[in-house]
Amino acid sequence: MNKKIQIIVFISIILMLTNFVGISTANNPLNNQSFVTLGYFPQSYDFGDIEKGEVNSTTFEIWNAGCCTLHYELYENEEWIKVEPTSGSSIGEHNIITVTINTINLTVGYHESNINIITNDITANFTVTVHVIFNNLINITVDEAWILLNDTSNGIQSL
Repeated sequence: MNKKIQIIVFISIILMLTNFVGISTANNPLNNQSFVTLGYFPQSYDFGDIEKGEVNSTTFEIWNAGCCTLHYELYENEEWIKVEPTSGSSIGEHNIITVTINTINLTVGYHESNINIITNDITANFTVTVHVIFNNLINITVDEAWILLNDTSNGIQSL
């Protein structure tokens, strides 16, 4: 009994250290099937600050961390997100999913959406976030701003 507890604690520690999501279906004792476990990493992606009108992409991995075959489908709920491929299966190999965002029709500000992962009676989410910024802004230093404010060559003094 102590060995079983030690093994469960050891496996739990390993799963926490690897930092991936694993969601299992129930064990079926009637036909002796073990767990089918959805694994995916990372759990989310923050695109950070992106100028309005830009396109960017990232990837995440999805796999079966248990036995048997895991079949999955991916659904995005927003027009600005595209996922490829939208379905697949795994018996343990890691499949690469590409997530592309297009900010052309997004308003300036923070946007968040979930990509739904549905598989073998398991539902999970991969979260996508982006902060859309206005693309006509220029970055200048304080000294450059001071020079612009004091420039009277155009006949206008801003101070």
